[in-house]
Amino acid sequence: MSNQPAYLYWLIVGCEAAFWLQYDLALWLRCIVAWVIAVALLIALIGYVDNEAITKELHLWFRIAFGSVFFWFVFGPVWSLLSFVARYRNDA
Repeated sequence: MSNQPAYLYWLIVGCEAAFWLQYDLALWLRCIVAWVIAVALLIALIGYVDNEAITKELHLWFRIAFGSVFFWFVFGPVWSLLSFVARYRNDA
């Protein structure tokens, strides 16, 4: 650490962490919006076809949608938050 006071250092670190966390949350929200649109289209397609035998494979996409939103949250915002905590805990 340079000649800066400790509070100034942690203010800068906090701002950097908040920026990246906000960026990852924005990307995750875009993922949610994209999947909401995709699920709405899937529901419309399944309703239009209205044949259980033909649309059986399309029902799998609901699990894929919810799984990808969950894993994007874990490896996006949560990962960034934990990596900042681990990285700057050693600087204390």
